Amino acid sequence: ISRYDGEYIRRLLSHRRVKARIKVKVENKWVCSSQPMCRIYSACSQPMDELIIVGGHLEAWGGTVTDNSAGNAVMLEMVKVLAENRSKILRSLVFGFWDGHEIGEAAGSAWFVDNYWVELNEGGVAYVNVDACGLAGASRFVSYSSPETWAFLEEVEKEVIGKPSEKRLPLKFGDNSFLGIGIPYIFTFATFTEEELKKSGEAVFGWWYHSEEDTIDKLDREMLGIQAKLYLEYVLRLACEAVVPFDFTQFTRLVKTDIAQIREAFSKEWTEPYLSRIEARVNELEILIYEVNKIARECKNSRENTLTKSVNKLLLTLSRILIPAFRSTVDKYSHDVYGNIFLAKPLPRVYKILASLTKTSREDWTWHALKVSLTRQFNMLIDALINASFICRTFLNRI
Repeated sequence: ISRYDGEYIRRLLSHRRVKARIKVKVENKWVCSSQPMCRIYSACSQPMDELIIVGGHLEAWGGTVTDNSAGNAVMLEMVKVLAENRSKILRSLVFGFWDGHEIGEAAGSAWFVDNYWVELNEGGVAYVNVDACGLAGASRFVSYSSPETWAFLEEVEKEVIGKPSEKRLPLKFGDNSFLGIGIPYIFTFATFTEEELKKSGEAVFGWWYHSEEDTIDKLDREMLGIQAKLYLEYVLRLACEAVVPFDFTQFTRLVKTDIAQIREAFSKEWTEPYLSRIEARVNELEILIYEVNKIARECKNSRENTLTKSVNKLLLTLSRILIPAFRSTVDKYSHDVYGNIFLAKPLPRVYKILASLTKTSREDWTWHALKVSLTRQFNMLIDALINASFICRTFLNRI
């Protein structure tokens, strides 16, 4: 059902009772599917045992020009440029043209994560998602990216597009399975102004999205070139900089903001003493991160330093610990489903349970089950912060 038809149905329902017959033909089955992949191995004299993943969905609807043929074209050009310069990159790269993005609920990228879990867990640095490139009329850059990458992204964006993009937290569904491992996610695209989006019904990818109208006239070649440069610069720096460009201070700030929002939204009876414990632990981690960042800056230009490798290992381990705990509602080996509204909420895994508690009678046995689940999810967040602080403290004590 298109948005236009949906709005029409909603108008009908707003003032009278409506009877309708909906006929749907659904087929659920396992299929063999082709998914193009490409690896570019570093050919420098001393490559790092780390990996950058670049992906964009292959399967599409309608005319497909901006979703996602243009993105696939950008990826192919990136492959060409990076392959020609493999002797200059420190880290290897994997390019994935994901199948099953829509009809398989991101089955292609999820398959890759499941089947290459050990390799990704040991050396995956970041996942860069390439989609929605060159939208005609777009002028406003938005980035759904992990907060520890924001400072790095802004540095690149100021050089390429002249100003930072608007930052948003990534949501762990679609081709975002990498967040389950704890690999930071980066997805920046150009969309429309707030006023234009109001007029189009919030069509962030264009009114032609997922339709036969997604044709070549919807492609802005100049914007496509700008986005291609931006993606390439992201990947080049991730692949070439000696120290992984992560700063977890932004992560700690956002956790503190989440705590304040939870306190405002829900009863203290349900959230304490857990929020106070999380707050204390995140304050402790923030102080340690500050010290880690000072050492990371000292190693920035040193490729062969043993300390540089230790810094990178620490930053990747922090990602593995913190991202699955704070940006998901399920365990790290499972996938959050499309449209999970709680992923956009503060402390998603506890917000989901708190929202259910507010709708459940204390006389209902499920109320007590929810309380048990809530305690366990709070414990998971506290444990993640304790473990993150422990590895930071251990690292600093060895310096």
